Amino acid sequence: MAGWKKGFGRRLRFYLIGLGLGTLIAWGMLWRGRNDLPGFWPQQQIKDEISRAYFAGDSLSLCFFDCLGTAPKAWMDALPEAQVVFSKSEPRRSPYRRYYIQYGGPQDSSASIVELRDSTWALVHIEASGTCFCE
Repeated sequence: MAGWKKGFGRRLRFYLIGLGLGTLIAWGMLWRGRNDLPGFWPQQQIKDEISRAYFAGDSLSLCFFDCLGTAPKAWMDALPEAQVVFSKSEPRRSPYRRYYIQYGGPQDSSASIVELRDSTWALVHIEASGTCFCE
């Protein structure tokens, strides 16, 4: 029985040494010196995908931007500070995915639903302080 305990402790020690070395190598190769680590999280990946896509420029989206009193460029500039609300998003919707994006804090918040198409995006709904009638 003593030999089994001695062998188990030896194997456990080698396992922990290997795990530590693997972690150290992964840190050195992948994460050391990188400042874009939030890009690994789903929220940042969605915002990156929207920023790489082109604005569709359809009449509904242009009407929403007119109601907001802004341009697509200004909306894209504010995107990094926005929050993607996954509970209200529809990432598996067919044929296009929709994401609920909220700007500002709880008191001064506006939100929009962005439809992400193949290589373009479009606004399909906004929630702002004013009223907007776009169809």
